[in-house]
Amino acid sequence: MKTPKLMMVFIAFLLFSNLGFGANPNKFSNDQIAQKMIDKLSKDIVLTDSQKVAIKTKALELVQKRSTSNLKTNKKEKSGLQKQSFNDYMNFLSIVLTNEQKQQLINKHIEQTGETIKEFK
Repeated sequence: MKTPKLMMVFIAFLLFSNLGFGANPNKFSNDQIAQKMIDKLSKDIVLTDSQKVAIKTKALELVQKRSTSNLKTNKKEKSGLQKQSFNDYMNFLSIVLTNEQKQQLINKHIEQTGETIKEFK
């Protein structure tokens, strides 16, 4: 008689432990991710305060769009939304950054990967 009760307790434990650990909660909020993007960009090039504010706003929009697109089940639609939001972000950067900053970013990218950034050309 104790074996079925023990088995039920064990199964209940497994179910409840999976509820807490099975879901993979985000480690960072959207705002924190956008701030990390700004911090990384600031390491590569020198940004003015107004540029940081403008880019953070657009970075937050990018992160939110990517989070929304991750909920899509259709991979093609998901990929299209992510590419479009990234292209919007890169277009915004090409408007906000000066030519010197763009060149510094391109040089840094080439230094790290050996590839050129097509979006700025």
